[in-house]
Amino acid sequence: MKKFVAGCLVSLVILVLVVIGVVAWAFKAGAKEQEKFFAAVYSGDPQQVLALFDPRLIEEVDEPVIAEWMNAMKETLGEPEGLKASSFNTNKKYEDGVVVTESSGKIRFEKGEAESKLVLHNGKIVEFNVTSDKLGQWFTQLPSTQLYEEKGRQCLELTMAGKVDEARALMHEALQKELPPETLREFAQSNQSEAGTVQSVTCQSREFSPDETPCLTLIYAIQCEKKALTGKIEFTFPGLKGCLTALNISPAE
Repeated sequence: MKKFVAGCLVSLVILVLVVIGVVAWAFKAGAKEQEKFFAAVYSGDPQQVLALFDPRLIEEVDEPVIAEWMNAMKETLGEPEGLKASSFNTNKKYEDGVVVTESSGKIRFEKGEAESKLVLHNGKIVEFNVTSDKLGQWFTQLPSTQLYEEKGRQCLELTMAGKVDEARALMHEALQKELPPETLREFAQSNQSEAGTVQSVTCQSREFSPDETPCLTLIYAIQCEKKALTGKIEFTFPGLKGCLTALNISPAE
């Protein structure tokens, strides 16, 4: 009996050591991904962050917005100081041949703490969430609007040219529902008959409103053969991507 108990104790010790080893490995793996992510966030270069993302996540993020979030992280939380091991969890599993790694926990910063969660598929981030009382309403300005000015100009030009399907492809699904193909086609034909062929589309003003759902309003001068028109485009930002949610074309004042 003594020999059997001794054997059980040895097995128990080995099992405990294995568990400790797995936990230590999981923490190290999760910590490595978190450290890589925050190193990119604090690099000041949005492209370094986007390089870590899965293509599906890149589609949901605009570079000017992620740049503002990166700036807000630096200004409100200061430099990262490390993970809180006591609150950190890592889980790794396989789903349909995909290696799914999830890590979450508290990160210490110079001016406070934040909860960070990362989900990776085969080493690429498909989801991230960083929350802190310090961040608050961080999206208060949008210094670079070039991306949205160009997209708005394209939408107006395509609409005026009667390329309805291409114009609608640039719109958020909510606006697509408001402007089904036939409605947009009739709208385009009406403007074309009155104003003629478009000669130029130029963004004249831009106004960013940091409301509960931030909004960017762009006003365009549309020069046509017969008369001048005014185009109005709105982008709303429910997340980290600007969505084209309003379009209007009217006679220039």
